[in-house]
Amino acid sequence: MKKHFTLLWVVLLAFTISLSSCASEDSEELAQPNTEVVDDMNANDEENENAEDNTESEEVNETETDETTENEDNSETEDNTGNEDADVPLQSEARKMVLLEEFTGQNCPLCPGAHQVLNQLEMEYADLVPVAIYAGSLSGNDFTVSKGAQIYSDYKIGHVPQGMVNRNKFGGSRYDISHSAWRTRINEELAKDPTINIKLSAEMNGSSINVDIETYNFVNIGSALNFTVMLVEQSASAYQANGGSDYNHKNVLRAIFTEAEGDMLTSSSTDLGHKVMKSMTYEKPSGVSASDLSIVVFVHESGSKYVHQVASVGL
Repeated sequence: MKKHFTLLWVVLLAFTISLSSCASEDSEELAQPNTEVVDDMNANDEENENAEDNTESEEVNETETDETTENEDNSETEDNTGNEDADVPLQSEARKMVLLEEFTGQNCPLCPGAHQVLNQLEMEYADLVPVAIYAGSLSGNDFTVSKGAQIYSDYKIGHVPQGMVNRNKFGGSRYDISHSAWRTRINEELAKDPTINIKLSAEMNGSSINVDIETYNFVNIGSALNFTVMLVEQSASAYQANGGSDYNHKNVLRAIFTEAEGDMLTSSSTDLGHKVMKSMTYEKPSGVSASDLSIVVFVHESGSKYVHQVASVGL
């Protein structure tokens, strides 16, 4: 019996130890975290955080893009071509032009010789603007203009052929000079720097002639200024003494649209940089051909009559 009791106790002790071991293992399993669940949760959290980061990054990029676009829309490009100085002519680039008013006549036997001199000068000097004014007792009947006759009288020309170069007296008492001196006086004027620039445009619409001029001072000018607008026919066929019945008359004055002494451009002295713009409309005189015409404009002092600049444009 004692033997049975001992065996029972051993069995009971083993059962107790086994039960204790199972409880310990269960306790360890409960105490150990579920790493798979935690890892899945951590992975989800990381994905969510990355998604949030990406969203924030996209929002930042979107904001920066919007700001960049807004800056581009509001940007202004500096363009100096719109400055007022962009249209100001430069004296160094301007051309000094010379006006030669030739006084002649169809009934003048000596005038064809002067015509030949002027034709040669015109071929040599691209800066020369000639105008032939038929006036005086030998003027003839085909090309006389009343205002041209007034200039002939006002400047006391007296006889033909004669001429005025920029209406300069060249230190003498008279404006008119013989054709033998024209070249010398032209060279003297061309040696000077231009004092005024003339921008000229003209067009003919039917019998109307629209003329636009813009003048600009390169220097101070101590006198009031006038401007004169002339209509010139480049070539016309008519009688000429010592030239025949079918003589080629060149640079023929056909009309003076302003007053004979010119219209007022400025009423007093003007400074460097002074600009004047004018637009005029004139009517072509009846009986004047509409072909081979040009407009001649020159600016001159109202006192001394000196011509500062001249320009010509074909119609």
